[in-house]
Amino acid sequence: MLQIISGKFFESDDRFAHDGKGILFSNYSWVQPIETCVATLEPVDTYASVSSYVVSYCNQIEKEKPPAKNVLVRTGDSEIVEQFMIVCSFFLNAFFHQDRSVVATACRDQRYSSSDYFIPSQFVPRVFSRQIRGNLNETEEFTGFVDDLIGLKREDYTSVITSLRCFNDAMQILGTNIDLAYSLLIYSIEALAQRSDSFEPTWEDYPQNTRCLLDNIFKEIDSGIAGRIKNALLKDSNLKSTVRFMSFVSINIDDTFFIQESPSGYMALRRSEFALALKNAYVIRSKFAHLLQPIQEQLRHPQIAGGDVVRFSDEPYLTIAGLVRIARHVIDNFIKKCEKIAHEEYNWRGSLPGIMRMEMAPQYWIWKHEGFVAEHATKKLSGFLSQLEGVMLRKEAITDLRDLLEKYEKLIGQASSPYRVQLLTTYVLYNGYVSEEHRSKNYLNVLEKYKTLLDECTIETMLALLLLGHNWPWRKEECVKCWNVYLRTIHRKNTIKIPQTISVAVMLELASMFLADGDESEYTYWMDMAILEAAGQKELQQKLIQAKSDVAALKGMEVFNVPSNTQA
Repeated sequence: MLQIISGKFFESDDRFAHDGKGILFSNYSWVQPIETCVATLEPVDTYASVSSYVVSYCNQIEKEKPPAKNVLVRTGDSEIVEQFMIVCSFFLNAFFHQDRSVVATACRDQRYSSSDYFIPSQFVPRVFSRQIRGNLNETEEFTGFVDDLIGLKREDYTSVITSLRCFNDAMQILGTNIDLAYSLLIYSIEALAQRSDSFEPTWEDYPQNTRCLLDNIFKEIDSGIAGRIKNALLKDSNLKSTVRFMSFVSINIDDTFFIQESPSGYMALRRSEFALALKNAYVIRSKFAHLLQPIQEQLRHPQIAGGDVVRFSDEPYLTIAGLVRIARHVIDNFIKKCEKIAHEEYNWRGSLPGIMRMEMAPQYWIWKHEGFVAEHATKKLSGFLSQLEGVMLRKEAITDLRDLLEKYEKLIGQASSPYRVQLLTTYVLYNGYVSEEHRSKNYLNVLEKYKTLLDECTIETMLALLLLGHNWPWRKEECVKCWNVYLRTIHRKNTIKIPQTISVAVMLELASMFLADGDESEYTYWMDMAILEAAGQKELQQKLIQAKSDVAALKGMEVFNVPSNTQA
């Protein structure tokens, strides 16, 4: 939102503009307003232990042309202030928050109680100092930093602001969960690194112990086969993520990190140990993410972890302070390297706060026939089944599909499998559920011409016969196999989506088939599956539980009503 109100995406100056203000508190003290291209940080009380600031900005939204019926004139004020707070915290290397007490707690210089072990200022220099005296040079550089940030392409800006938010979250949580803070700092860098797929691991990047073991084995087999095995192993996603992270950090670290920015003393990170320290940090992050294994005890001790690294067992391990230094340096360099543009064509309205993308209910699109091709049959059938469930359970109206089905009549014979079966299934279900005067004119002729398509056992033909009140003519083993194939492929593009209650009905039909053959074990299994599938429908589940032990109840049970006028 901060980038949107800059106006770089707008095409005209005809805008809704409102002056906005927010309140921030910080341990950063400065006496003059800091003006940027999107907001101004105005000091209110800089002599207290916690300084107060007013964030002033112009919340502007371009007017739509032609004017829309429902006009949005203002939104996103809380997000504007929050994003500006994140940017201030990151660049000014200080702690900003919208709650004064949070700042006071985070920037404490002594324990509140005996259980208050992690005092952030003991782990990260400056950021959590009791009070930071600002200077003119860094406030001027801050203005330039915001210019660069807002000037990024939208894709780059979104990645950077996400990274900055993660970095800020790490600072917020440090006082209560140092393990999570450590991982969040890695994530803040990794969020940017994941945008690039240019980093490919080599065999030397493979874990050393395993690599040495495999190298000895490879000596005993053909070198060509060994090479193919290595290439296959190098495709491991975890290894690629590690190499991508390390490579991204390396190309965004320059000599100033080890010279001008380096802290004094023996615990500063050296260039020669940089790569191993990074790798160890990533391993620590992975162990916490997957096993909740805490960081090493040495990294949790403020007297030991005061520098960039802790050296243990001849290996360097990055401290929280070291990770903060790396993250700030890498993110800042990334922003500097990215292309800056003054104006960009971008559909910014879709990025306004409070906007959520949802799939439209079938009645708003299922009837559309312009540009229809056979490949759309899967989506149309899924939508119609969803609507059909509402028709059967809640007696909702059914959408008129006759114009669409006219195209179906021409395509059924031309389409490839499985689309032709999906086309016919939609066709017969619609005409089977509507009254005679609302049916397609050629319904009976089309059904007679293509009825052999319903002979094969497919998920579509199973649904067609079931929902039209007909028994399945196939062996129960065929039906079970077909249903299991559907469950395995349910998320594939050309697989229909079956509503919950219709899925329950399919399982009940399978249970009935096994019951008719006296197979009590399979009957019980499919009844249990139906009960589990009906999750959330308490009344239906109770009926199913009762029917499971009462065969008579199952035979008389109706999950939904099949209209008496159906025919197929």
